[in-house]
Amino acid sequence: MFHFLSVLIRLFDTAKTSFSLYKLGWFFQNLKQAPPCDQVNTATFPLKRN
Repeated sequence: MFHFLSVLIRLFDTAKTSFSLYKLGWFFQNLKQAPPCDQVNTATFPLKRN
């Protein structure tokens, strides 16, 4: 039973890591699609985007 739990925890950690990597890739994909002046604004002021 304990072994099963440790495998489950490892699977959960892997899913968390891959999800954060996916979010990071999505963020950089958005940066690449934006025009250069908007790129700097997005990188420095993510909250000031209108």
